[in-house]
Amino acid sequence: MTWLARLYDSYEQAMQQKQNTPLLPICHTVQNAHVKIVIDGKGNFRSADVLEKTQCIIPATERSAGRSSGCAPHALCDKLQYVAKDYVLFGGEKKSYFTQYEEQLRQWCESEYANPKAQAILNYIQKGEVIHDLVNVAIFPVSDAGKLLKTWQAEIDPPTIFRTLPKKKNNTTQENEIEPGDALVIWEVQIFNDDETSETWNNSALQTSWINYDISLASKHGQCDVTRQLQSLATSHPARLRHSGDKAKLISSNDNDGFTFKGRFQESDEAFVMGFEFTQKAHNALRWLINRQGYRNGDQVILAWATSGVKVRPPVEEQWKIELENFEEDIQKIAKSLQEKSDKIDHSQNMGQIFAERLKKRLAGYRALLADNDEITLLILDSATPGRMAIVYYQELNKDDYFDALDKWAQDFSWYQRVPLAGQAPLQLIAPPAPWLVAKVAYGESVDDKLKKQIVERIFSCIVEQKQVPKNLVESCLRAATNPLAYKADEQWRWSRNISVACSLYRGYCARVDEKHRREYAMSLETECTNRDYLYGRLLALAEKIERRALKKSDEKRITNAQRLMQHFSVKPYTTWETLRKSLQPYINRLITSEDVGWIKDWENEIENVSCLFKHEDFISNRKLTGEFLLGYYCQKNYIKNKSESNESINEGVNNESE
Repeated sequence: MTWLARLYDSYEQAMQQKQNTPLLPICHTVQNAHVKIVIDGKGNFRSADVLEKTQCIIPATERSAGRSSGCAPHALCDKLQYVAKDYVLFGGEKKSYFTQYEEQLRQWCESEYANPKAQAILNYIQKGEVIHDLVNVAIFPVSDAGKLLKTWQAEIDPPTIFRTLPKKKNNTTQENEIEPGDALVIWEVQIFNDDETSETWNNSALQTSWINYDISLASKHGQCDVTRQLQSLATSHPARLRHSGDKAKLISSNDNDGFTFKGRFQESDEAFVMGFEFTQKAHNALRWLINRQGYRNGDQVILAWATSGVKVRPPVEEQWKIELENFEEDIQKIAKSLQEKSDKIDHSQNMGQIFAERLKKRLAGYRALLADNDEITLLILDSATPGRMAIVYYQELNKDDYFDALDKWAQDFSWYQRVPLAGQAPLQLIAPPAPWLVAKVAYGESVDDKLKKQIVERIFSCIVEQKQVPKNLVESCLRAATNPLAYKADEQWRWSRNISVACSLYRGYCARVDEKHRREYAMSLETECTNRDYLYGRLLALAEKIERRALKKSDEKRITNAQRLMQHFSVKPYTTWETLRKSLQPYINRLITSEDVGWIKDWENEIENVSCLFKHEDFISNRKLTGEFLLGYYCQKNYIKNKSESNESINEGVNNESE
């Protein structure tokens, strides 16, 4: 249970620091509120409002914080089926739990930890007019028989509560039907000459009052199995870790009918017990860290954190986002700055090494914020069912090992990536590919969530443990990169993106194979390289350039033969190249008769120069090409783009295929 101890320490550290995002106090939970009721200090109704997309911190018992069904009232703010005595009188169909709610609130108000605002709420709900008051102020509409309406049939717009409350999911119910009993009520208590805030969900004195009272109710005392200290023991553990509607728990022992603990123990606490305050703080720290810096992939959450509270980037987050790490500038200024950097890229330089050095300096800034003895804790959470969550990966690294792993990932797997920006043209930056993007490239745009989670998890371990990327993943990306026909004309940017990801993975894969076969590829064009696959990639790029120039002259917008035959070319390069070379001649003839005669002569000579670098037996061989041909293809295209922009201001780079 080291992870729990680290979370507990993180909570204690964060409480001592001033945080922009506050931590959840113990004995509290987060809920989506729908209705706010305002009363005075004597419990008289003042007003009510409907709330939209409002999350509040409310007092909760140990049971109610993790409730999924049954009766478990929250301490103060709860659904109408709990807080409204007249819920059934107005036609409420859900079971009323008012008696249990009122009894729990009354016991709090009669204790030594009573609070005047809680007493005012008790006085108000005992009148039994909650629904009556909400109907009078038009929060809830009623039928002619005086019953709460669940659907709205009129042509005019429905009351706001119909938009706020979640719709029923039962297929037998009418469309857009709501359940009024699910509306969660929060309280505002206005007391004359009271210096504390009237909003109970933000009132620190009220929170402290409830915490002290709730701790005093602990029925079990003993030794916590984590801290080894004698204290009040937890009988249940919090849920809602990933979001307010999350019912999955990491620790649960309420399955008395199954085989969760039976067969080994008679009671669940014989297997494991934890201190009440300890589990509350550990789970609250986890919830806070997830909201603050967690990486979400559906139900999967990836987290990296330092106990000291310094914000740490998850290793699967896109590293190009470091370029956007400037909170004092707006996005327009950032985008302009990045565009200037992108425009100044010189593809004749080894940009991979340059980027790696720049990123290393930026990461060094994060590293410097951590103390020498700080450790980074890595965690992956996922749930197979709505009620159970599991830790599928756990690792602890010292800060140097962690940042060295990020440096190594950037150094090995960086390539030119097409980066989208909201409201801006895409940029071409140098970075490793995002793991979720690798999943899309390898298995298609509609890759299912389960497979995407598995791939993200595999790449995660490759990053932090500096392991080799799975070969089958690399091969899947290479196949996708050689199939431009899979995309329509307006989606060719996806194919260009696939090439970038495939080049990244192949380059990194070759950098991490055994020492005998290891090869490091530059991101610039290697004009002296005589490897067969690399040279064939260069030839394909040159053929595509010539044909595209001719098509542009005749104002034709279609895919080139080089792209159309790319997949076949990767399997049988020699015979496909002969076909491509013959199909190029009409385009060459067309350009020779125009003012481009000098241009076409230069690029014809370039084809001859590349061809001369082959060994004869390599050139006439039809064996399948490796991913190296994509590197040659991409680097040759970038070289052409750079040269064209310098000499002719023609912009036809790899990432502009969609234009």
